[in-house]
Amino acid sequence: AAQHEDIVTCTPGSIQLGGSQPRQFEFDCVFDSRREGKSSGGFPVQTQVFTRVGIPIIEQTVSGVSTCIFAYGHTGTGKTFTMLGATGSSEELTTDNEAWGLIPRIVQGMFDALAEGSDGSELLCTVTYVEIYNEKVRDLLAVPSDNGKEKNLQVHNHPKLGVFIADLTESPVQEMPEAMRLMTYGVKMRTVHSTSMNSRSSRSHTIFTFKYERRYTTGTSRFGQVQLVDLAGREQEGMTKCTGDRFKELTFINKSLFHLAHCLARLEKRKHGGKVEWHLFRNSKLTTLLQPSLCGNSKTWMVATLAPSKRYEADSASTLRFAEGVKKLKTKPKVNEVNRQDLVAKLQEEMEALRMELETTKAQTDPETSKQLQEKEAIISQLQGELREKFQAESRLNEERDLALQQLGLGSLAVDKTAPYLVNLSCDPHLQGCLTYQIPAAPARLTVGSRVGNLVVVRGAGCQEE
Repeated sequence: AAQHEDIVTCTPGSIQLGGSQPRQFEFDCVFDSRREGKSSGGFPVQTQVFTRVGIPIIEQTVSGVSTCIFAYGHTGTGKTFTMLGATGSSEELTTDNEAWGLIPRIVQGMFDALAEGSDGSELLCTVTYVEIYNEKVRDLLAVPSDNGKEKNLQVHNHPKLGVFIADLTESPVQEMPEAMRLMTYGVKMRTVHSTSMNSRSSRSHTIFTFKYERRYTTGTSRFGQVQLVDLAGREQEGMTKCTGDRFKELTFINKSLFHLAHCLARLEKRKHGGKVEWHLFRNSKLTTLLQPSLCGNSKTWMVATLAPSKRYEADSASTLRFAEGVKKLKTKPKVNEVNRQDLVAKLQEEMEALRMELETTKAQTDPETSKQLQEKEAIISQLQGELREKFQAESRLNEERDLALQQLGLGSLAVDKTAPYLVNLSCDPHLQGCLTYQIPAAPARLTVGSRVGNLVVVRGAGCQEE
């Protein structure tokens, strides 16, 4: 009984941690789910969190500043609930606005705010959705390949464009239903991948990014983006007693979170005159992607989640110390405005220099230089592309996504629950019920298995072809 004793006392701006080493921590805002939002099952009302955190993010992003918010804490403390919202069904995520978390609420707020600021300029909004699993970056909006193999996307850092992921699907969106459709597709693909890997939980980091570009008639463009990061939960290896692939997942998660904490500690030294060792951010894919948000051109927020039980005293103390360190960091956000023609000209100069380098060294097969050329060509193509072409390409991609879901036996988001259907089970409540397989009325032959061509395609440990 003593292990389940509450040792956390909250006030609107502080947390008192009891236990063996009592200590008080000061923060900008504190929500206590034990007394707030009782109408939502004991969790804080999502509207309260959005009002305090989400609205300032929208205001900054619309002004042309890059922003970021990430959720950090021990496994099972409510990070995904805070960021994404309702668990248990992607259909519920789409239809129940009251159950939305910060991600869908902020995206909706961005659409509303950008519509109010329309002044005759062209506006392009895009979203990306990636997962970092065992130090591999996976595109959650990509269409699965026929052979089932997935690309391990590479992360790069350009002096003008900053950190970016090569070959990442960047989908244009015009309204909230389109963004929610992509968000739901990403959740489904993540769930399918988790089942295929026989994962017992969503042991991965996810980053949903909303970007916009407002093109003015003068030739300049204003850019803004918000990174919405749901970090995988930290766990003590001794407490989980896991082995095999589960232990490997845990090791990668804890390693990336260790590098994140280490980078933040180095940034704290910079405030006291120390020199930041920038190469430390390249020790993990997570820190590489978050580098601009932690020490560059960004306005960054953090949500720390913790359990009040004495059993998790060490984890809660670790989370609070981490959050306390993050609060001390200072970034230098600025409005992102560039002249598109000047930027394209600069990239073309860099490409010409690379071509001359290839000719001088006669290293026509140099893979690294050739790769840099291809990346710059892709960036220029994206910058020069017309909005109409982007939406036409996205329309074709949506058709391919629908076909991919149908081939897996997954139909539309709306499921007729008066007819027979199958639903996935998962130890992770966020992935539970995300996949629904509608069974047609009186099928000639109902087949379930891992082979493509079955009416219901399921993959995982022990699944037979049919």
